[in-house]
Amino acid sequence: MLLLLAAVAAFQVPDLAKANVTTDDYPRVAWNRDDQGVVGYSVLLTPDGKVERCEVTRSSGVANLDQATCVYAFTRFKWQPARDMRGNPAYGLFRGFFTWQYPGQAHRPWPNAVNLEISLAALPAAMKASPSAMVGLVVNGNCEIEDCTVVKSSGVSQLDGVACGEVAKAKVVSAPVDDAGKPLPSIQTLQIGFVAPGTNHPN
Repeated sequence: MLLLLAAVAAFQVPDLAKANVTTDDYPRVAWNRDDQGVVGYSVLLTPDGKVERCEVTRSSGVANLDQATCVYAFTRFKWQPARDMRGNPAYGLFRGFFTWQYPGQAHRPWPNAVNLEISLAALPAAMKASPSAMVGLVVNGNCEIEDCTVVKSSGVSQLDGVACGEVAKAKVVSAPVDDAGKPLPSIQTLQIGFVAPGTNHPN
């Protein structure tokens, strides 16, 4: 059964506490070619907060930037580990986006930095840009969502209120597996964008 929580999660989602990446870490080949972009990635954290694996989920179109993102996920990013609803350490699956842009470079249009887009007939009045939110999920070994809450608000309570229900209907969540291929219960994050005709997409 999917439980919708309105305020504070009873569990702790995995999160990127600090990137620890400076301009000196920009891949030289990419910088020399003026390459920039946004890399979608997912990181599986062990219960003690160590990175077990990293996967590029959406390429920036630049191989060096994609590769560097996962290298730094292991070596430079600092992670907040996940905890389950009893407060015990748990596997965490963090889905995020990392922007590579050297200072002084002209900003280029980025693709939508979300894992799921929710289409609406219209956004709340006076809102021109599409908002985004992050939800936290408790996912069991059968890939079922046992709990869901908004952990980073869209800034619009009406949209936050429908986020978890839309995630459940979309069936976009998967369970990570161990080395033997067995699904692992986990705490996960998902970036959601709300879009409507005539509005700018989230980025």
